[in-house]
Amino acid sequence: MTTVIIAVVVLAVLGAIFGLVLAIASKVFAVEVDPREEAILGCLPGANCGGCGYPGCSGYASAVVKGVAPVNACAAGGEAVAAQIGEIMGVSAGAAVKQIAQVHCTGCGQNYKQYTYVGIHDCVAASKLPGGGDLGCAYGCLGLGSCEKACPFDAIHVIDGVARVDEEKCKACNKCVDICPRHIIALEPYKTKRHVTIPCSSHDKGVDARKVCDNGCIGCSLCAKSCPKEAITMVNNLAVIDYEKCIGCGICVDACPQEVLEVTGSMHSESGEVPVGIGRVADLAQPMDLKSCAEMVKKAFDLPNVKIFGEPDMQVHRLGVFPGSGKSAISVSLEKGVDVLVTGDIDHHEGIDAVAQKMAVIDAGHYGVEHIFIADMEHFCREKFPEAEIRTAKIRQPFWVLT
Repeated sequence: MTTVIIAVVVLAVLGAIFGLVLAIASKVFAVEVDPREEAILGCLPGANCGGCGYPGCSGYASAVVKGVAPVNACAAGGEAVAAQIGEIMGVSAGAAVKQIAQVHCTGCGQNYKQYTYVGIHDCVAASKLPGGGDLGCAYGCLGLGSCEKACPFDAIHVIDGVARVDEEKCKACNKCVDICPRHIIALEPYKTKRHVTIPCSSHDKGVDARKVCDNGCIGCSLCAKSCPKEAITMVNNLAVIDYEKCIGCGICVDACPQEVLEVTGSMHSESGEVPVGIGRVADLAQPMDLKSCAEMVKKAFDLPNVKIFGEPDMQVHRLGVFPGSGKSAISVSLEKGVDVLVTGDIDHHEGIDAVAQKMAVIDAGHYGVEHIFIADMEHFCREKFPEAEIRTAKIRQPFWVLT
């Protein structure tokens, strides 16, 4: 019994001594933490995604306090978190350009396989095999979901063999970008301004690209040649877009023979203002059916005929007008709630796709809705350049019709 008591006393004394030593050590070796760092950490979402470029939320909070990281670098938290951190640091958060992940592949390469892959359902694993995977296209999405597993926000999923991004959920954390073995995912501006994207990563020459994909970039450079802002350059047979220069005019979209380019983003500028453009959207004073609207357009523009996509008795409330070739205006018109788009150069597929999304199209021809500008432009030029000789020519179609 005495032995047990002695053992207990010894342990108690040792515990007290060690506790005292630890208490002294905690005071001597204490590292002071800036209270702002803890406050910032409390604002952060705690995803530890690394999208800010620092090792987790605590690493980012420390970097902000040290002044080496901006207050608006947390992609997961967005503007709300940036404003809170800015308030803690006593600085303005400023405007951050929202980005989302974009998958640069249409998925058409899934129709051209080198072999049948049987193995771990993972892109990284499949990419270690001969040819970098089973796809004939060396630049296509393998569709095995490595990005899907890596995303902490459930914002990317493989659909029909190709990764698709949920734009509302994506926080631009960069996880999918880092893990993709084919490097076909990149962060791009999202609805900060209207711009063009190219969902393709192929660097193959045209003849080779066509062998392994239905509608990938063939490196023809027609988009680069047609761009009025020189926002597109060809890099190793692939069109690359400079988002600082791109204004989203859509001219390159119309020029692309593969129809791979897409116009995306908002018509609103970063200041919230709508930029001046040649398209217009307006609500009719009185709703009318599509046939009556087409008759009105035909008469107003003095045209012999118009082509109509949509049911004749469909009710039209909101009308959009886009002169010239209007392929690039379809998505914007749908975004604006347009019931019928009056434009030109609408192909069979664009027309039926628009109707499927409950928007009719009146195709008045490329010059059908442009010719009314001639007189006004002539008057404008005479006023602005009185010393110049202004001439106008009759409109001539670049084709003729055999009847």
